[in-house]
Amino acid sequence: MTTAGRAYYLANRERISAQHREYRSRPGNRERQQAYMAKWRLEQPRIRRDHLGARYGVSQADFAGLLANQNGVCAICPATSDSRGYRLNVDHVHGTTRVRGLLCNRCNTGLGLFRDTPQLLARAIGYLLRFVDMDGVSRVAKA
Repeated sequence: MTTAGRAYYLANRERISAQHREYRSRPGNRERQQAYMAKWRLEQPRIRRDHLGARYGVSQADFAGLLANQNGVCAICPATSDSRGYRLNVDHVHGTTRVRGLLCNRCNTGLGLFRDTPQLLARAIGYLLRFVDMDGVSRVAKA
């Protein structure tokens, strides 16, 4: 954004935000924009390549190798991509560029919410298992 464009935005932030909210609230506009952005992301291999290389030191060939090793799916669940067209995310050790694998958006977010801490994840699994009967069916906790 240019300096003049930034100044205009700052001077008119509330009006611009109101226009954006109003546009997104009209039936079909949100879905239309999501579809457009999904298509745009898939058509921008240079942006993806540059981002992977700069952020994680991963080339397109490295990414393809990871994807092949995981049979084209998330390392945790069977997802290949999400409904908005996002490809699998590069999962890495935070604070480093060490790559662990490829995760779908939900699994990647889930790990992040548990702060990549195995102990917290183990406690969460224990919690969930308390509410599953022997048939693997979830049940409601007794009050």
